[in-house]
Amino acid sequence: MTYTKTLATLIAAAAGCGMCGAAEPNPLSVLPAGDGATHQWHIHAVDKITFEGADMVVTHADGTDTLPVAAIGEMRFDREYDATADIADALADGLDIAIAARVLTATAAPDVPVTITVYDTTGMMRATAASVGAASVDFNAMPAGIYIVKVNDKTLKLKN
Repeated sequence: MTYTKTLATLIAAAAGCGMCGAAEPNPLSVLPAGDGATHQWHIHAVDKITFEGADMVVTHADGTDTLPVAAIGEMRFDREYDATADIADALADGLDIAIAARVLTATAAPDVPVTITVYDTTGMMRATAASVGAASVDFNAMPAGIYIVKVNDKTLKLKN
């Protein structure tokens, strides 16, 4: 099967369920050429996304799916940020993001768990932080580059 165009909310989405069409917030979607059917992985069930040779491999609770990298035309994220800019943004209802001095902080209500997981573009997890009410990850010591950041059920692209 050849895949084209939309791979929504990818890599740090490094957390979605097997090929299924069930409606759920923030799925990873791949639109294959030809039949127009959308296949999705749900963020909560993806274990990792790696690149092996010419393929992207999505490992999830139901197994593994392999996609040819050359056929992926686009990756989309919930938001895109630059770690060098000071930013305050309402990411979702009750979940706010702030970046100041290359430190990303996610804040929620005092009783809401917040988890931040950072992946590099090879799919390797580089940092994680979890707490109730707020969590932060410092990008100052990380090499320059693009990072995929999962904040609860949202996926961000961060340029460091």
